[in-house]
Amino acid sequence: MAIVLGQTTWHWQATENPRCVALCATLSSGGIMVCKSLGTAWIIAPSCADLQRTWYCREDAVTCAKQVTTATSWFIPSCDVVKNAYFNCRSNWGAGASNDTYWSSTEFDATTAYGTIFANGQTIALNKSQSYRRARAIRCVTY
Repeated sequence: MAIVLGQTTWHWQATENPRCVALCATLSSGGIMVCKSLGTAWIIAPSCADLQRTWYCREDAVTCAKQVTTATSWFIPSCDVVKNAYFNCRSNWGAGASNDTYWSSTEFDATTAYGTIFANGQTIALNKSQSYRRARAIRCVTY
């Protein structure tokens, strides 16, 4: 069996760690595992589910991820998760990472929400109606 982490493939024997077998079965439903730590694996939606949307329509990325995979637990993450699992682990996305700004689910106020600029990792407050920002769903699997 194998798990692909970005461009790195992890191999093991099924008899060595039964938890890895369950993790592999869960990951096989689609997405890219971008980081794994303390019993949680973070899986980013496939690149075809990376959409350009306003904050109000960011959930389209969740709908798209569900349509192109067999998993149903996709969500748009909080600002902290965007910074850590998205930006800090972006090298594991392969060719699917954009240098654009990605929306989070974290609101600043009624008309403003947070996004992270992938070119430099800066988190900024943006007008929710800006349509040139990206949205990409993520899910987590515990093992």
